[in-house]
Amino acid sequence: MMFRTTAIALVSLTLTSASLYAADAGVLTCSSRKVKESFRHTGLAVVDMQMRGAAGDIALNEAIAKRINTELHVTEGMKAWHLTVVAAPATAGIVQNIVLMSGSTVVAPSLLFTSAVDGGMAGYATFSSPEAQALVQSGDFQVVAELQGGRRSCDVSQKDRVRLGL
Repeated sequence: MMFRTTAIALVSLTLTSASLYAADAGVLTCSSRKVKESFRHTGLAVVDMQMRGAAGDIALNEAIAKRINTELHVTEGMKAWHLTVVAAPATAGIVQNIVLMSGSTVVAPSLLFTSAVDGGMAGYATFSSPEAQALVQSGDFQVVAELQGGRRSCDVSQKDRVRLGL
């Protein structure tokens, strides 16, 4: 139960404290407003996504530690390869799942949970499996948030992967 409470608090801090750390610290933001997705599913919520690699997660945790006046001890586990995605509906909506896609390949997250935010439910996913790493390093891919009314996605390019440190 302690983990879930801490994780929900982290999602809230992640969504509200993006300005606490440098933009070049391995963070990528995206607002999914693709026209073709809107035509297929009228009324589909726009989803704001934030993606971070290990460097971005460490920077966020350092900012949070500084804010609450404590010291952060960076472990080897924190430095290990992973991709963290927070997807929050900008309008009313519920994020039910977050996946990575490239062509017909779909990778599920290693960890997924949701948390209430203004107007809906945000999703928090961590991808750390060898399959996720292979998909991310193979080329361009999409981060897809699945909602009740359909899917919203953000494209991640080679340039974006470099920025995330992946």
